[in-house]
Amino acid sequence: MPDKLQKILLLAKGSRINPATRYRFLQYEPFWNEAGFEVDCQSLFDDDFYCLKRNLGGPSSYIQLAKKTGHYLSRRTKIIETADRYDLVLLENQAFPYEPGALDDRLLELNPKTILEFDDAIYLTFLHDRKLRSLLKKVRRVIVGNRYLAEFARHFSEKVTIVPTVIDTDAYPAQPKPRDRRIVIGWIGLPINLPNLDIVAQALAKLAEEFPIELRVISSTPHVFPHVPCSFVPWTEQGEIHALHDFDIGIMPLPDNEWSRGKCGAKVLQYMAAGRPAVATPVGVNADIIRDGETGFWASTPNDWYRSLRRLVADAELATKMGSAGRRKVERDYSLKVWGPRLMQIYQDVIDEP
Repeated sequence: MPDKLQKILLLAKGSRINPATRYRFLQYEPFWNEAGFEVDCQSLFDDDFYCLKRNLGGPSSYIQLAKKTGHYLSRRTKIIETADRYDLVLLENQAFPYEPGALDDRLLELNPKTILEFDDAIYLTFLHDRKLRSLLKKVRRVIVGNRYLAEFARHFSEKVTIVPTVIDTDAYPAQPKPRDRRIVIGWIGLPINLPNLDIVAQALAKLAEEFPIELRVISSTPHVFPHVPCSFVPWTEQGEIHALHDFDIGIMPLPDNEWSRGKCGAKVLQYMAAGRPAVATPVGVNADIIRDGETGFWASTPNDWYRSLRRLVADAELATKMGSAGRRKVERDYSLKVWGPRLMQIYQDVIDEP
């Protein structure tokens, strides 16, 4: 560890409840400490914000959300005014959503040594495209989660680095799961992505006629299919890994569009880290993570989904073999212990720039 701690301001989008913030930044805390970085994490949105958004109902909830948004804007503005006290600034996505860019410009004026990081195709969302293009030209370094995002960023910046979303494999014990009478096909994710499960509805219904399967959803909101046995596990950070180990097979259905191509495959990586075979739409980085027929299967059409899932449901030995191969791939290419030192070196390189 260096003799003097180097101070980093992390302008995160969310708290630990936000998957992107947790996987792209907060899980690296042991590496911050080892590298001699003192990281001041300032989240834009807190847990109350996400809870309120999930439960929007009458006018009063929208009024409350508007008040909170004003509070978050005021707080973020004050924090940005302290940016010149730090050796480096890490900016997740942008200073404030839908604000035209004055806060981002003020941040860079106070501290040019700013790294912009994003892991979704946020340039496709309302009012973000022009603002992000401008920001990409001004920041010192850009970090993105996959090559599709990098292709966009490189139109505006010459200093773009790909750092994939990674998994702390030490937190995922290699636990084989003996087949129970009912075979669990599982999905984990945010409620906003639950409609993607409709892609596999037909395949699951057909499969349920032949085998004792169950669709298990880990989220903050349940999802039910009328002709498929379903169960729901409320997401908690403390309980998600244990819940994932109860899966026999993990799935990640996606629509084939540009937004999906910007995703970084966290679900698939979690399934594979837990030693479970994954079946996913081969869109974007999913086609890189899964080796079709080796660590899992690709599935695009309803028939693809049915055939792939049926093979894994019917053949426990194949499922175990693919799960083990997936675990090895995550350990080799997508593990926190591999990427932690690399990311810390990127931070140090920007700090050391004149």
